[in-house]
Amino acid sequence: MTYALSLKAWQRVRSQGPPEVLVRTETRDAEFNRAQAGRYLLEDFPTEAVVKVTVTGLQKQDEGLYQCVIDLSPQDPFILHDRIRLVHCGAK
Repeated sequence: MTYALSLKAWQRVRSQGPPEVLVRTETRDAEFNRAQAGRYLLEDFPTEAVVKVTVTGLQKQDEGLYQCVIDLSPQDPFILHDRIRLVHCGAK
């Protein structure tokens, strides 16, 4: 697996400027890596090629565009998947 030992990050994409890093792994374990920053939890399972992101306490202001990246360098991250747009769905 090409990026198994690479650092991963969850970012909020801004309309201007660089993306905001919300949480980033700091370890390069071949089995499991975990990072938490406030409401954001990132779990990396390299042997399964799975990255799981959990956000607790979602709020309306969390609406926006997000991306999961291989954190090769701040200037040139590799986007792992299509960007994800979080929208607020109010109760009727």
